[in-house]
Amino acid sequence: MSDNFMIFMQSIEAYEKDIFDQPKFLNVFQAKKPLTEYQQKNVIFSGTGDSFISAMLAEVFSDYAVKDMDPLDLLRTKSIVTNKIIYFISISGSTISNIKAAKITKKSTAITSVSKSKLANVCNSSIILNFQYSKELTAGSISFLESALTCISLVSPISIPKDPKIFNKAISDAKKSKFGKRLCFRLWIHISNSNVLCRKIL
Repeated sequence: MSDNFMIFMQSIEAYEKDIFDQPKFLNVFQAKKPLTEYQQKNVIFSGTGDSFISAMLAEVFSDYAVKDMDPLDLLRTKSIVTNKIIYFISISGSTISNIKAAKITKKSTAITSVSKSKLANVCNSSIILNFQYSKELTAGSISFLESALTCISLVSPISIPKDPKIFNKAISDAKKSKFGKRLCFRLWIHISNSNVLCRKIL
C-alpha cells in the first residue's frame, strides 16, 4: 500500500471525525462580544482560502460596515491599513501572505488555532480558536465552522441552534442512500451552512 494512499485514508478519517464532532462543538462554542458600530467602520478582516470566506461572512453580517480583503491586496496597497484594525484569519497561523501583511500593520489581531504561531507572534493580539489543529490534511470542517462563527460573532449577535435532530436527520437520510455514510458528510455541511451560519438575531 503506497504512502500516498495511507495519507489519503488518514485525511478521510480525520475529516469524518471532524464531521461527527460538529454537534458537540456547537454545544460549547462561545460567541465573541460584537465590536461597536464605530469600531467596525475601521476594521478589515483578511485571510486566504476558507479563511477568506470567513472574512467575507464578517463583512456581510456587519451589513458591510467591516471590509474583507486578501492579504496580498494589503501588501500591494499599504496605505489601506493606515488607521485600520486588521483581523488576520489563519487556522495554522503560518500563512505567509498573512504574516507579511501583519508586519506592515500597527493594529492587528490574529484569529488562529495555534497560540505560538508566526502570525500570532507578529500581531498585537490573538483570538485563539478552541479547535485543536490537526496535523492531518483535511477539508477543515470544524476549523472553518469555528473561524466563520467567530468572525460573524465579532460583528453581529448570532443564534446557534442546538438541535441534534438536524444532525440525526442527516444521518438517517444518508443511510437511505446507496452512498451511505459518505452522503452524510455532504448533507451535514449543507445543513450547517443553511441552519447555523445564516441564523442571525435581528
